Amino acid sequence: MPDFHLTHEQQALRNQAQAFARNVIRPVAQAFDRSGDWPEAIIQRAFEAGYLQALVPTEFGGPGLGHLDETLLAEELAWGCAGFFTTLMANDLAMTPLLLGGTEDQKRRWLARLVEAPRLAAFALSEPEAGSDAGAMTCRAERRGDAYVVTGTKCFCTNGDKADWITLFCTTDPGKGPRGISAFIVPSDTPGLTFGPPLDKMGQRVSRQVELHFDGAVVPAAHLLGREGSGFALAMHTLDHTRATVAAAAVGVARAAFELALEHTRAR
Repeated sequence: MPDFHLTHEQQALRNQAQAFARNVIRPVAQAFDRSGDWPEAIIQRAFEAGYLQALVPTEFGGPGLGHLDETLLAEELAWGCAGFFTTLMANDLAMTPLLLGGTEDQKRRWLARLVEAPRLAAFALSEPEAGSDAGAMTCRAERRGDAYVVTGTKCFCTNGDKADWITLFCTTDPGKGPRGISAFIVPSDTPGLTFGPPLDKMGQRVSRQVELHFDGAVVPAAHLLGREGSGFALAMHTLDHTRATVAAAAVGVARAAFELALEHTRAR
């Protein structure tokens, strides 16, 4: 019969994350939600705790946590604040396509940057006219010699303008629909890439979402993940790997809501 008990290491990880949520996130969560300010100091502390680079394998200098470990982190951080959870765990979404489809050289180059310093990565899939139907994207990457020239717009990109690098999905062959979509690693300082202002949302305002505008941005062909046309499958596999984290975060929010409601009921 399967053993569903947590290991001592997993229990310690959950306890550490809950303490971080209680002592670091919760005291400032409301103020950041009102102001929408960027939480630089909290990001530094999350990096020191290993949360920004959680899924980086040990051979690349990371803690090498698994998906169950990731869900434990997600539940506790979201229990602290859903907005902070989104900001701090977005790196896992961005690095998963690299872990699934990248070469050893690509992993070594880009994952190392997340281990060296409190850097962020971003995941760019949705577009203004292609949200739930990602296969209808129009952001285009045209091959020109040893590079691709990217033109188009992405939206709802978490941490986009604060990222060190971006995992970008765009079409390299529009006539093939989803089978013409490819994935690239794009450094955030690439000429021709600009960022829109942060969206002013009703909640989770500490979490930052922006539009990305590509106007002839040149991306080296060496930054292609996998082969041309494999990007849509890579994006779907990435979502398969990361949706459990979102579900765990929902459990954390539900726990917090129940605890607040119970406290109010006992005191009113």
